[in-house]
Amino acid sequence: MTSVRIGGTYRHKKRGTKYEAEGLMKLQINPETLLRLVPDLRQRHAQDLHEALERISFVSYSSKDDDNQIFGRPETEFLDGRFELEEPS
Repeated sequence: MTSVRIGGTYRHKKRGTKYEAEGLMKLQINPETLLRLVPDLRQRHAQDLHEALERISFVSYSSKDDDNQIFGRPETEFLDGRFELEEPS
């Protein structure tokens, strides 16, 4: 699998918006917090989701447009073809 170029500029193919890859991260959230955020989630499912989320690497990326928002997306999604690395000119 290709790796994310930290500091690289990526263009979202569908929208054309540009983002800078800030880094890789792990999501840390405990099952009790998941239950508060998603009230209809059952305790066992919250534990399973918690364990699954701990194994996923996320890409932190920020908008290079005017809104300066920061996003997180699973690394596999970020690299599945919806974003394209722009080479410096």
